[in-house]
Amino acid sequence: MCEVVAKSVMSSRPEVLSFYKQVIRLSKAWKAKNELKTSEERIYIRTEAKRLIDGNKHLTEDKEIRKCIADGMRRLQVAQHYGIPYPRPIYYPTGAYLRKQK
Repeated sequence: MCEVVAKSVMSSRPEVLSFYKQVIRLSKAWKAKNELKTSEERIYIRTEAKRLIDGNKHLTEDKEIRKCIADGMRRLQVAQHYGIPYPRPIYYPTGAYLRKQK
């Protein structure tokens, strides 16, 4: 069992490292819409990537790891396209009823 988990994690390791390199390259080349915030946004990009990757270190299933990489790639593409490093806010329709979480 342990060997299978290790192989699964090792098979996705190059993908995770490749994704992380892409994020680092993006942060180095990042130019904010407001030039005064460029360094702030560069730092945010690097720290957010590190936080998310470190937060998902415990994942062992290949499907979960690949899902996280895909989510990160989507977020990276959105940042490049719109020029905004922060995640897109979720908007709910006016008058939508949301249940409170217990």
